Formats: sequence, C-alpha cells, structure tokens
Amino acid sequence: MIVERTVLITGAASGIGLATAKLLLAEGWQVIAGVHPNDDTSRLPDDPRLMTLPFDITDQAQVDQAFQQIQARHGQLHGLINNAGIVTVGPLESAPMAQIQAQFEVNVFGHLRVTRAALPLLRAAGGARIINVSSLMGRVALPALGAYSMSKHALEALSDGLRLELQGQNIAVISILPGVIGTAMTDAMADRMRQAMQDTPEGQQRLYSRLVGAMTGALERFSTSATPVDAVTQAISKALVTRKPEARYIVGNDARGLLMMRRFAPDHIADGIIRRALGLHK
Repeated sequence: MIVERTVLITGAASGIGLATAKLLLAEGWQVIAGVHPNDDTSRLPDDPRLMTLPFDITDQAQVDQAFQQIQARHGQLHGLINNAGIVTVGPLESAPMAQIQAQFEVNVFGHLRVTRAALPLLRAAGGARIINVSSLMGRVALPALGAYSMSKHALEALSDGLRLELQGQNIAVISILPGVIGTAMTDAMADRMRQAMQDTPEGQQRLYSRLVGAMTGALERFSTSATPVDAVTQAISKALVTRKPEARYIVGNDARGLLMMRRFAPDHIADGIIRRALGLHK
C-alpha cells in the first residue's frame, strides 16, 4: 500500500506559507493548510488533496481541536512546517511591550505548542521532518527590528534544542533562514515603521528619527531586490525529502553575506559595517 505523504503548514493563507502549499501540492503531498480563523483563504488552491484547517496557534484549546481533526483524517504527519509569524517594528525602547509579547506568543510559543501536539503523529509516520521558517534576523539583529530578531533568535534556539532532543526518534529538525523575501509583508514593512514612529512619544521620536529613517530607506531598497519567494519554497521542499537534511538552509545572497560577516568579523567591525550600510556612520 502506498502511503501518501502529509504535511501541515501553519500561516498558509499568504506569503511563504501559501507558496509552499502550492508547491507541495504540485509535488504530490497531502497538504493541511493551517490558517488563523480570521485569515482570507481565498487564494488557497481548490484541490482535493488540500485540507484547510483554521486554528489559532496561540490558543491551546484550538490547537488540540485541530490535531484531533488531523488524527481522525490522516493518522500521521510526515512533515510539520512552522511558518506562521508576525513582525513588531520600532526601537526596543518604544515598541509597545504588548506587541512584543504577542509576537513571542506566535513566533516562539505558538510553534512550540503546535510542535508538541504534532510529535505523536510525526513519530507514527517515521522519518518525519519539522521545519521552522526562521529568518536571517534569527542570527543577525538589525536596528528598529530588534524585537523581531529576539523572537527569531528564540526560534533558532528552539530548533537547536529540538534537534538534539529528537535524535534517535527518526525526526529531523531543520531551520530555514531567509533574507529579504518578496512578500506582501516585506513590501509593507517600511510603511509600518513610519507609522510606528508617528505613534511614538515625541521625545523618543527625536532620539530615533535618524536611525528609523535610515532603516526605512534601507527596507525600501531591500524590497526592490528581494529574493523570490520560490527560493524559500524550494529550500523547504528539499529539506522535506533529502535523505540527510542540513540543520539550516540559508536563502538569499543578503542572508549569506550578513551571516558570514557576523561569523568572522569582530562585533565592533560588524556593527560598523551595518551602520555604514544604513548611512549611520557619520
């Protein structure tokens, strides 16, 4: 009997998650598209091999209910792609604490919650994969995106811890680290940063206006030369099926360059390179 491969993708209504769902359907996977209950799912394909499953990964009861449905319909999972994520922008001094906490609930605790629920189904499949869609900023922090970097650093630690703990259980854990990717979220980042500064107390605006202005300009430049989303989906597809997957897949020349710099350059030199690239060295 041929066992059909089944994969769950969170955050599948848009961006990287949507593109990954389309690619894996084309490659013959049974795809469970995890979406937030408030998401617009109209762009998901009309395909009998696609199961759209609305649930909030920050709500344990909804996660439990979702996995009861997966258990009843499929009985096992060959892949889990933790992709859902949100971004908080602005300097760490002024970014609203509630937004930072909400970001951790999605980008870290939500993924842990889903992974814990998925593990029995992943073990049942044998040779399963957990893929965490992280970010370049899980390794390299940038100004005015420090809160986002914090959450992605935590996701990198989650990946490392799981990888060590699950060795011997026939479940591989892989982290995907994209740089700037051409998605609607990337395109909207500069405008969100401008709005965040308008909502910042006047005294802090004066302190950070030059830095945020430089970062906003950089984001606009980055978005015009962003790596296509297909590069990320191809890395995810490879990580799902290759016999010996790498612990990390770096996607995009910008990600490779910055990660190399942080790895080999002393911190004060690397900081200077980043500030110079943003026009903040004077």
